[in-house]
Amino acid sequence: MKKWKIAAVGIAMAVMLTGCGGATVNGLTLPASLEIAAGESQSMELGYVFSAQELDDAAEQKAIEAAGITWTASGDAVSIGADGMLEAKESGKATVTAKTKDGKEAKCEVTVLPLIEEIGLP
Repeated sequence: MKKWKIAAVGIAMAVMLTGCGGATVNGLTLPASLEIAAGESQSMELGYVFSAQELDDAAEQKAIEAAGITWTASGDAVSIGADGMLEAKESGKATVTAKTKDGKEAKCEVTVLPLIEEIGLP
């Protein structure tokens, strides 16, 4: 009987935390690699792993905002905005990192392909 009470209390607490927006971002995902042409831009596809399942949109958004995600990019080949918008500046390689304020992160290796100029035919 005691085990059932403990289990019931645990389940009730989990339901209350989920219902009260207590869900958090437990992890981030990005594609392992990406190729983009110089001069192009695109939004990075960031995925989220939440501490609770079956969250409604409002609870997910609250958890994402609370995670305090920041973006960084290594090197000069790309730049990344605070909203995850990637801009390919010049050919080369870079690592793009999305990181939560508590240190969870995901990385994507980006290859910027050189811009191919049009060649006129005679």
